[in-house]
Amino acid sequence: MSVDIRTAVVPDSILAGWQQTVDLVSEIASIPAVLIIRDQGEELQVFVASDNQTNPFSKGSHDVRGSLCQAFVRHENPLHVADIAQHPEWQACLAEMHGMVSYYGLPLYWPCGQVFGTICILDSRENNYADNIRSLLARFQKTIEADLDSMARQARLEAANEVLTQLHERQQQELTELRGQLSKEVDNRASMAQTLEYVQRYDALTGLPNRAALLSHMEHILAVNTNQQFAVLYIGLQNFKTINDSYGYLVGDQILQTVSDRLRHDLAGNFYVARVTGNEFVVLLVTSRIEELTVRLANRLSHSLNQPLVIDQQNITVPIKMGLAMSPADGPDASTLLKKAGAAMNLGKVSGSAYTFFTDSMQLALDERCRLESHLVDALKNNEFSLHFQPLIATESRKLLGAEALLRWFNPVLGQVRPDQFISLAERNGQINDIGNFVLRTAIEQISNWYRLYKYPMRMAVNISPVQFRDTGLVRYVADLLAEFQLPPSMLELEITEGVLMQDEYQATRVINALKRIGVGVSLDDFGTGYASLSYLQKYAFDTLKIDRGFIAHLDNSEQDRELARAIIAMAKKLKLNVIAEGIETQEQNDFILEEGCDCGQGYLYGRPVPALEFAASHLETQTFAIDDEQMAIA
Repeated sequence: MSVDIRTAVVPDSILAGWQQTVDLVSEIASIPAVLIIRDQGEELQVFVASDNQTNPFSKGSHDVRGSLCQAFVRHENPLHVADIAQHPEWQACLAEMHGMVSYYGLPLYWPCGQVFGTICILDSRENNYADNIRSLLARFQKTIEADLDSMARQARLEAANEVLTQLHERQQQELTELRGQLSKEVDNRASMAQTLEYVQRYDALTGLPNRAALLSHMEHILAVNTNQQFAVLYIGLQNFKTINDSYGYLVGDQILQTVSDRLRHDLAGNFYVARVTGNEFVVLLVTSRIEELTVRLANRLSHSLNQPLVIDQQNITVPIKMGLAMSPADGPDASTLLKKAGAAMNLGKVSGSAYTFFTDSMQLALDERCRLESHLVDALKNNEFSLHFQPLIATESRKLLGAEALLRWFNPVLGQVRPDQFISLAERNGQINDIGNFVLRTAIEQISNWYRLYKYPMRMAVNISPVQFRDTGLVRYVADLLAEFQLPPSMLELEITEGVLMQDEYQATRVINALKRIGVGVSLDDFGTGYASLSYLQKYAFDTLKIDRGFIAHLDNSEQDRELARAIIAMAKKLKLNVIAEGIETQEQNDFILEEGCDCGQGYLYGRPVPALEFAASHLETQTFAIDDEQMAIA
């Protein structure tokens, strides 16, 4: 009996299992996009997509030709492209992949040999995909094909039921065979359930328990004995991103595996070792002699883990920091102890200590952060945010060239809260995109109103958070605001710091070029404070360079700072960049940058950040409105 299964409907129970599969792969491999794509002949369909915010592909799309070219998806063997940009034969796909640049996929077949589609993983960076990730994907490939086999058998079973009265004896024989096959499928599913339970509780790269397993273990200890003494040692590998950038992610993975092997080798008995996040591990020590043994253990691990690691015949030293918290003194529950140990580790990065115990002062800092976070959650809804504006001034004529929008937060309980106190909190709790969008909208609306009222061309500078910069919808949002308020794009300049560029150079290039295409200016803020700022001037199409105030503050008494400022201004002029000196507070500083050819300054000498009405009264209403070359250069 011939049954066409190519158009078969996948049952919800199987779909749920596939969704769980792609979500797990995405979580385990830290991959933005994991997809199951179904080949329907005339079109491709994103059948299942990992459910995470960084996945640009949407489940249910019936024509993905605009997202992935069909030739890229329709492959008969495992296909791996570490960086599509480096392969001319795949260049046509690069623009259609929503920022993804690497691909690894396995074909999926019906039991009759017909193509069902593919299961694939895509990353926004170059990725060679470790063997354990490939093996995990291959295992899920077999499971999915087992589901397809089960569906095919079910389809044949239903067809057989329709002719039951005519082919009774033949049907009985077929049903017997199918029952045996379904029994095997039940066994396969039971085995797969065990595998899923394992990957949910253990780290795929190192084989160590993960954060969820650690918390469960700690909660079990506390449930048995609430006064049980144990120490949490939170271990962080320092400079790990730099190592990944310098040696590659494969070497980074080998370092993590080597560190986990050292921990297993060095620890035995009443120890529990887990990998809780990318480059962070936790050791749990349960003992009655908690203080004495914790210090001895911290010293031993510090000595062991700070020894050079031999990776691919290279000696690589990875400094570590440890934070320590102890039960019951530092907290009554597992998550609190883990958080406090992590906080102590982060403080150790600043203090330089090999290991740091959680203290009362840290508790005060944590309490203060929690207090800020509790008010920050509703700050935007309660209209507690506002913008102040600081002028950008021509150093010679003192004419207004532009303004920088600066965020302010006044809370009825906390009073005025400094940006350096709440911006990092907003980045951690996910509010920064909404807050950043508020700043963009308010700043663009304000300069649009000023332009219509005073007809005075100037530029509005707006700082962009690294988290906001990674938002794939940033450029579209900016373009929509410019259109909504009918503002010329040249009157807007977005300021980014070196930290934005260090996180993802490919994303930075793509976003900066997209902003330039719509006519928006891009400024490199705080120039000179980072180790690689000079190289960024070669890589990215900046319009403006802002000299960090640290070089300006000591111009009067530091020959070195004068020479550095002089060199930065000269270099920027050679590169045809606008130059803004921040932190100008004295006439002598103004005269220096003017003499060196820096034609724009910002600082208290020209004006402090003030609300919009006060800014207009102090700067716009006093300007002469003849447009000269300086204004045209900015606007």
